[in-house]
Amino acid sequence: MLAEVEDPTSPHGNGSRFIRGIKYLLAYLLGPVPERDTWHNNVEGILSHIGYVVGLGNMWRFPYFCYKHGGATFFIPYTVFLLVVGLPEFFMDVSLGQYLSLGPTHVYSYMAPIFSGLGWAMVAMSLVVSVYYIVVLGWTLYYLFLCFQPTPPWSRNSIEYSLPDSQMVDNITYVASWKFFREEVLVVSSPYEFEIQGHLVLCVGVAWLLVMTSLVRGVRSSGKVAYVTVIVPYIVLVLLLAWSYDTMHQDVWRESLRNYFSPHRVKSSKLLDPELWADAATQVSFSLGAVYGGHTTLSSYNTFKQNTFRNSIVIILCNTATSILCGFVVFVSLSQMAVDMSITVDDVFNGEYRLGGLGAELVFIAYPAFFSRMTNNVWPVLFFLMILALGIDSMIGFMETSTTALFDNFKCLRRLRLPVMFVMIIFLILLDLPLCAGSGIFVLGHMATVLTAVFDNFECLRRRYVPVVAVTCGTVFLLGLPLYTSSGIYLVMLLNSPICRSAVVILALLQFVLECFNGFVSSAGFKEFMKLVEEEMQVWIPRPVYWYLALTLKFLAPLSLLGLLVWTVVGEPQVYAELPLPFSYRVVGWSLTLIISCGIIPVFAIRAIYHNRNQGWRKLFKKTNKFLPRYIMESQSIYDLEQH
Repeated sequence: MLAEVEDPTSPHGNGSRFIRGIKYLLAYLLGPVPERDTWHNNVEGILSHIGYVVGLGNMWRFPYFCYKHGGATFFIPYTVFLLVVGLPEFFMDVSLGQYLSLGPTHVYSYMAPIFSGLGWAMVAMSLVVSVYYIVVLGWTLYYLFLCFQPTPPWSRNSIEYSLPDSQMVDNITYVASWKFFREEVLVVSSPYEFEIQGHLVLCVGVAWLLVMTSLVRGVRSSGKVAYVTVIVPYIVLVLLLAWSYDTMHQDVWRESLRNYFSPHRVKSSKLLDPELWADAATQVSFSLGAVYGGHTTLSSYNTFKQNTFRNSIVIILCNTATSILCGFVVFVSLSQMAVDMSITVDDVFNGEYRLGGLGAELVFIAYPAFFSRMTNNVWPVLFFLMILALGIDSMIGFMETSTTALFDNFKCLRRLRLPVMFVMIIFLILLDLPLCAGSGIFVLGHMATVLTAVFDNFECLRRRYVPVVAVTCGTVFLLGLPLYTSSGIYLVMLLNSPICRSAVVILALLQFVLECFNGFVSSAGFKEFMKLVEEEMQVWIPRPVYWYLALTLKFLAPLSLLGLLVWTVVGEPQVYAELPLPFSYRVVGWSLTLIISCGIIPVFAIRAIYHNRNQGWRKLFKKTNKFLPRYIMESQSIYDLEQH
């Protein structure tokens, strides 16, 4: 207990209160966290899931795909894949996490010991994505700091440039913004030059501190942070849309919305294009982020009888509505840019500078140039605060998954949560260095997955929750050092290329193989899974929904993912601003893909075979006796202790 506060009239009262306040803050940060906390209420849990799925992809990938494939035409395959793959997979993940109250490393280990490496592969994917996703937050902070200058450095009057006539566009403001991002922020150079950029290292370090602060008390702190980071982006998006309606010419505003969502733009011939369906499947898969283990992690902090099917529908609807709202804002803004530059919207999306292209060009080139037309900096500040909030939500999910996995396996480390988080941040910073000068352009992430893996596997760490979180974030920070160099853009191209994205699809396929053909969704297995959902967790599932889940989980979803994998493997490598991906980088990318998707799982399979060598091989493919709700496992542990 803290000592009683001194009399305010005391000459040393203010100083004493300040010191005691610091002590109280340190005690709060460094103190132990309950063995496994739960969300304060269901709203915090749902908001955390929404923050996890709603990210930068909603802002720059979804609008681009809509324009690329004709607006409303894209919604047809997108909705199909959302119903065939997205909703069933999401429901399965959150139900398993809530039932066991454990992260993915334990869930899949208890389902089938031979597949115990699947959960760890998901944690590895979360760490990889976290390494380069945080770089986008660093860029965002850098732009946010510059917004407070009287004249933004990306405006035409504050940057010197010399471009050939062939590279000029009608409005020089956009050229200045393009040059600032490419030459002043990224400092793009040769693929083999790794010069550290100090301004990016500093901004990424600040971004990691924000993430760590959100995680220091587990779901107690991240749940409260979600109220701000989830709600603020919606407020800013609505304000931007209202501002555009008030300031733009009404004909331009209406035409932009007509181009975006008009049903008359649906072309039946376009629906036969395999690229359209591949892009829709990619957007659904990467937007929901099921194979990163984040949803299993976040739902493991639910109370046991939450309605997972209702929550799944609410979260997916919010994600889709957010994508549509972002598309409105982007189409309206880019239409105004086309008017300013005296070009067509096609030129804005696909022209020389790809201002509306698939990536950071939209956020860090087009919008800064667009805001340069304004007389004050209020709108750019609000915009980059929104981008920061979107990114922090996703990073929280990635880090929580990793640390939870560590803490669940090493319970003694919970007392060291802050040091563990710090070490993990430092580790990821080292990996990020190359991206800090020319990369980080296509990034989304969830540190909650990493943290959950830590705490689920090392229960002793929960007693030092804050130190462990600090060590974890610090380690990841060091891992990211390569991303802060002048060659970082090539590393980001690699991590966002079809080469590395194929690892995500492979893990999703393995996840369905385990869940669908190992006793859960095949024959009596599906009935068993639905029985634990309906009877034990008391989730009401209508019969039509029951058969819909059976059809999609057994057949449609695995076949769809298999088709997506084939398309992903044969897809062309990512090219940014006409920079090809070097062959040596492709070799590294395929090596990373094979290690994560095909390397981690066999290692843990061999470990499981060794530990179960005297129990028969059949038990390796069956649920263990630990596949029980956490409250039952804890009751059995207490009973065993009493017997001894």
